[in-house]
Amino acid sequence: MRILVFGDAGRLDDLRSRALPDGIRCDAPGEVPFADEVRTAMAVFWLHDRLPDAETGVRLAAGPLTFVNAVDRTIPDIDLPGKIARLNAWPGFLRQPLLEMAAEETVRPVADAVLRQLGWDRRWVADIPGMVIPRILSMIVNEACLTVQEGVSNPEGIDRAMQLGAAYPGGPFAWSRHIGADRISALLDRLSGEDPRYIAAPSLAKTLGAAR
Repeated sequence: MRILVFGDAGRLDDLRSRALPDGIRCDAPGEVPFADEVRTAMAVFWLHDRLPDAETGVRLAAGPLTFVNAVDRTIPDIDLPGKIARLNAWPGFLRQPLLEMAAEETVRPVADAVLRQLGWDRRWVADIPGMVIPRILSMIVNEACLTVQEGVSNPEGIDRAMQLGAAYPGGPFAWSRHIGADRISALLDRLSGEDPRYIAAPSLAKTLGAAR
């Protein structure tokens, strides 16, 4: 059995770090999914930040379940054929024991069956922008930027304080460097349209850029 994976090198490495049962292959056939390959695959993992569309010249043929890296987009935002499950594929998160996912109720049993065959655990969350963990992380990073903006501390000091005082494995600025400031900014922009608590700090782009 075979799963097809389309994504950048970092996300491919993240997914391939997960153990696969005997008899299941994880292949990256290239940028363009060929219809026959997609139809005969067990599942497709689309891990690029951008969806396949007319601009990229790539379209996925309707076939098996497609797991889409769509942290700030919901299922109705995803214009792809067939059954779709969202997953949090921000850098590093595919290496975690639990995959964070969202899908329509009718699709969840199909995804569960695939994940059981792969031996991967997951947690279903509501189909909302940001899911759960990215929402929390983006807010923590935003609050850290506000703290720097108000002159309370600097990025290095905040990261160190969160590691020593809160036992975080990394501080908010270290996370932003690993995840990507552009992804955090895009999620905050999407969330702030629904809730003003997520409005980005005026200094967000400057602070995250200086903390690189």
